[in-house]
Amino acid sequence: MPIQNRNLFEKTVLIEKVTSLGTILRLKLEPLDSEQVGVLEYWRKPKHSAKFKRVKNEEGNILAFKELGLELSFQALFELERA
Repeated sequence: MPIQNRNLFEKTVLIEKVTSLGTILRLKLEPLDSEQVGVLEYWRKPKHSAKFKRVKNEEGNILAFKELGLELSFQALFELERA
């Protein structure tokens, strides 16, 4: 799950995640309240494909951060200070 990009002016991040089937998901996420994330961009590249395709119907969804199954914590990913 390498972090591809951090936006210096916003708290958005671009991450990649490989599914169990080898599909690569590239997601641009923004932090929301209660450790939820908003999906701003959703790109998908199947295992044997050469290109990413945008999946607009997944954009705008709000997910619990835990659903992403990432190794980093919510605070670490978005570089947030603990209150």
